[in-house]
Amino acid sequence: MITIGTDCSGIEAPLQALIQLKIQFIQKWSCEIDKYARMSSEANYPKPEVSYTDMLKRDNTKLPHVDLYVCGFPCQAFSNMGNRLGTSDPRAKIIPKMIDTIKNCLPKICILENVRGFLNIENGNPMRQLINEISKLNYNIHYSLYNTKNYGLPQNRERVYFVCIRKDLQKKEYVKPKECAMKPFESILENLNINKGPIPEMYKSANIKKKGINIINNNFNRLQVMIDICPTLTTSAKYYIKELNRNISLQESIKLQGFKKFKQVVSNNQFMKQIGNSMSVNVLKKIITSCFKCI
Repeated sequence: MITIGTDCSGIEAPLQALIQLKIQFIQKWSCEIDKYARMSSEANYPKPEVSYTDMLKRDNTKLPHVDLYVCGFPCQAFSNMGNRLGTSDPRAKIIPKMIDTIKNCLPKICILENVRGFLNIENGNPMRQLINEISKLNYNIHYSLYNTKNYGLPQNRERVYFVCIRKDLQKKEYVKPKECAMKPFESILENLNINKGPIPEMYKSANIKKKGINIINNNFNRLQVMIDICPTLTTSAKYYIKELNRNISLQESIKLQGFKKFKQVVSNNQFMKQIGNSMSVNVLKKIITSCFKCI
């Protein structure tokens, strides 16, 4: 039995990872500002001991110690798809609060996630500052890029993960998990029935390849085509399967993030937002397994 605390909890990919790994846990706290994400979590997981809605208003001195702390801190300030305001973006205020959380609850292991752009925004200064501040709290830090497609699922999703392990507890060096074969795209499809309706006008100009399954993402009116793999799932984009003449469904989308048996209790728009904001469960499973081998 382990204890866990999550911030920017979303639809709780860390809990999903622990469940799939068959690791029993007690969630000491969660924190999620979006009420619809909280609704989804409440419908799918045991209730945490304490639920917070705003990290910035929380008294971190009241937090209990936990074995595992996970935070996918907001990425909009650092994403190439956004305005890249960096630390001047109000959402970046969560970073010092996240560090203060670690300072007060001293987790054995911390897993922090963001977009690739966090590594080089403002010449890499926010990234270096994050590492320096957490290092001062007696943690060894390993950071690296992980792509969902390299850990079993056909989604091209690259994210940076910071793995922080307390120096007084670490017995073995953290090793980035070995990559594994990607499942066929067909394996996540609910059905292979071809929609006989007309091809949507927006996809007719896409540069279709002859071999494989063509998945098309209409991103800011720019068509991105990938073969046998889904482009990065975002909060609002649609993903069209040329050979089936239909969009990827919401249940297929959440499978591409590694979730299993997840109930939808919110609108389609809110559910897609939650899926696009989530960490990939298959990546977290590999990281968590490697982490606990170190202590």
